[in-house]
Amino acid sequence: MTKLVLDLSKLNTPKELQSYLAHMLGFPDWYGNNWSAYWDMIARTIELPNELVIVGLNDLAEVLPDEAKYFKKYTDLYIEQYADFEGVTIEYK
Repeated sequence: MTKLVLDLSKLNTPKELQSYLAHMLGFPDWYGNNWSAYWDMIARTIELPNELVIVGLNDLAEVLPDEAKYFKKYTDLYIEQYADFEGVTIEYK
């Protein structure tokens, strides 16, 4: 997988968000559907696409501010710790 666009703009519940992330990023069936598990998946379990484009984060923040905050927190932590080493670019639009 070389490029993936995550559109967070139409998600309305934490469950929808976690299910969407699991589906789009190819998390295994045993994914825990929480932010700690999200971190484990992106940092240790799956391989992210070479280019990840995230749209609709501001829309998500209007509906689910805490979920948007945690999504950005862990995604930014991945960028800080692993993105360069793994050759992944992540862009917020």
